[in-house]
Amino acid sequence: MSVRAEGTVAGHGARRQAATERAFREAWQRLEAGTPTHPDLRDHEWQLSISAVCLEARHSRNALYQGHPDLVHEIRAAIARKVQVTAETRHPTKRNSLETALAACRAERQRLISENATLLLRAMTAEEALARTQRRTPHHSR
Repeated sequence: MSVRAEGTVAGHGARRQAATERAFREAWQRLEAGTPTHPDLRDHEWQLSISAVCLEARHSRNALYQGHPDLVHEIRAAIARKVQVTAETRHPTKRNSLETALAACRAERQRLISENATLLLRAMTAEEALARTQRRTPHHSR
């Protein structure tokens, strides 16, 4: 093979490598924007992952792992940041919802205490009225 022919083959390989990297990066951007184009992602629940990027780019994971290790590290770092941010925002949200539920339970408890006190007062008043009525009415002996 001549030097010129080898340069052409190498040039084609470099262009293909660049096109593949561009496809992975564009797929990653679409996923981060929440606008996937692949039907398996567009119509279903998914989360950002190496597999999702490869599916969206319509290239194999092997092509990403073998041909673009730096991009793999970038994607993994982005996923780790996203997981960290999600965890940080989820915990306060969960805490807020638990505090709201706790406040509702406390309010319901206070309502029930008040209702029980009212019922107890009514029962005691009824018992006193019955006792007064029984004292006024002579008992008939048989």
